Amino acid sequence: MYLGKDENGKNIYKSVTADTKKEAEYLAAEMQLKKKEKAKSDLVLSEAYKRYINSKKNVLSPSTVLEYIRLSNKSFQALMNKQIDEITLEMIQCEINSYALDHSAKSVRNAYGLFSTVMKTYRPDFAVNIRLPQKQKYARHIPSEYDVRRLIIASEGKRIQVPILLAAFGSLRRGEIAALRPADITDKGVNINKAVALNEKREQFIKQPKSYHEYRFVELQPWIIQRARSWNGFGMSINCITAEFSKIVEVAKIEHIRFHDLRHFYASERHALGVPDKYIMQTGGWAAMSVLQDVYQHTMQEKQDEFTKRTLDHFEKFNPDRKE
Repeated sequence: MYLGKDENGKNIYKSVTADTKKEAEYLAAEMQLKKKEKAKSDLVLSEAYKRYINSKKNVLSPSTVLEYIRLSNKSFQALMNKQIDEITLEMIQCEINSYALDHSAKSVRNAYGLFSTVMKTYRPDFAVNIRLPQKQKYARHIPSEYDVRRLIIASEGKRIQVPILLAAFGSLRRGEIAALRPADITDKGVNINKAVALNEKREQFIKQPKSYHEYRFVELQPWIIQRARSWNGFGMSINCITAEFSKIVEVAKIEHIRFHDLRHFYASERHALGVPDKYIMQTGGWAAMSVLQDVYQHTMQEKQDEFTKRTLDHFEKFNPDRKE
C-alpha cells in the first residue's frame, strides 16, 4: 500500500498479509486510516512546506529554493497553521481570492502551483478543483534602437556601460555578466560558462548554468571587446548592476525598462534581420522556442511601423486610380 511520503520526501510503501483477500483489504484500509490520522494530528501546512523544500534542495537551483521560501512566507498565510487534512476547497478558494487582490494573475498561479504540489505530496488523496484568475496579457516593453543609443551615451565613462553592451549586443544575463572574469573574454567574444546567483541567505555565489543551453560563446564587435577587457567592474554584484542600470535609465530619460529587457532587444533585432530562430536561441541561451517567440509577439513599435509602411506601399500597386 502507498502511504504517502516521509519527512525527506521519499515514498512510503508497506505490505500486509492475511489468510483471506477480504481480511488483507481490511488491514490495508486500517493502515491507511492510521496514516491519515497521524498526518492530521501532526502535520500543519507550514511544516509541509518546509519538508517539501528541504527534500528538493539538492535538485533545484538556489534561486528556485529561495523563491519557494519566499512564497511560503508570503502566500496563503491564513492556512499555514492549519493541519493539511483540515484544509478544504472553500478555504483554498478564499485564500486565492484574497491573494489576488494585490497580486498579479501570474503571481497567484505561481503561489498556487507550489501550494498544490505540497498538498499532493503530503495529502495525495485530496482532489483540488480551484478557480484561478485569468492570465493577463503582459505589455512587454522592448527597448527601441533610440533607447539603447540613449543608454550608451548616458553610461559613457561609467562601469554600467559594459553590462549594457553585453546584454544588448550579446544577450548576456545579469548573473552571467556578474560572473565574468578577464579570462572569459577572447579576441572574438566571450565564453559563458558560469553565473552568479543568490542562496537562501541572499548571499551571492558562482554556480554552473542551469542547463547546457546556457553554455555558449558569443561573438562581439571589436569595440565592445576592447571596452569589456578594460572594464573596471569585474566582480560587480547583480544588485549593483540593477541599481546602477535604474539610475542610467533615469539619466537617459527613456521609458522605464528592466536590465533583462536588453536581452529582448537583442532577440528582436536579430529576428528583424532575418536570423533563424535556432541561431538566436543558441547565442542567447534560450532553452525553449516558446520563450523566444513570446518576445517576438511584442515586436518593437518602430519596426512594426516600418513593416506596415512597406506592406501598404506594396498593396498600393493594386490601386486602380494609381497613376504610373
